[in-house]
Amino acid sequence: MATEKVKVYEEQPGKKGLPIWAWLLPLLLLLALAAWWFSRSHNTETAATTASPSAMADTTKPDASTGTQTLTAASIGDSIRKDGRISLDDTQVHFATASAALAGDSQAVLDQAAQALKDNGGWKMKVVGFTDSTGNSASNAQLAQQRAQSVMAYLSAHGVDAGRLRVEAEGQQKPVASNDSDKGRALNRRVELIKD
Repeated sequence: MATEKVKVYEEQPGKKGLPIWAWLLPLLLLLALAAWWFSRSHNTETAATTASPSAMADTTKPDASTGTQTLTAASIGDSIRKDGRISLDDTQVHFATASAALAGDSQAVLDQAAQALKDNGGWKMKVVGFTDSTGNSASNAQLAQQRAQSVMAYLSAHGVDAGRLRVEAEGQQKPVASNDSDKGRALNRRVELIKD
C-alpha cells in the first residue's frame, strides 16, 4: 500500500499580514471624517460671521447696501466715456487694513471693470490708488501704489492687456471727503480708473 504524503503549509507566526482593505478602509474613513470636520468648522465660522455682522463688522468699510449701486461692465464703460474716469471706493474695491491684498468681495466689480476695458480695446488707462489720512504720508503713498498695482495685476490677469495700463499713486492727497469720520475715510480709500 502506497502512502501519499500531503504537505501541510502552516502559517508561521508574524508572517500573516492584514489584507489591504482591512487597514485602508479605516484610514479612508478617518480622512473623510477629518475633511467633514474641517469643512464643518469653517462653515460654522462663516455662518457665525454672516449671522452676526455687528459682532465681526469691519468698521472701516461702510455697509455696501447704503446707496451703493451695482456696477456692470456697461455702466463702468459709460462712466469712463462720459467722465473719463470711474472711482471705485472702499465699498466696491476693498483691501484689508494696511494691506494691498484684494478682498474677495472686490472680484465682482473688478471682473466688470476688466470686461468694460476689454470691450473698449482702444482705451489706455491709469490705475490710481488713494488712501485715507490714517498713518503718515510716505507710507500711505507706498500703500496706494501697491493697491493700484494689485488692481492692475487683477485686470491684466483677467484679459486686459497690461500695456494699456499704468499705475499712479496719490496716497492721502486729493481726498473726496473729510477724514474726520469712518464714512469719509472709506470714501477716500479708493482706486480710480482714469482714461489716459
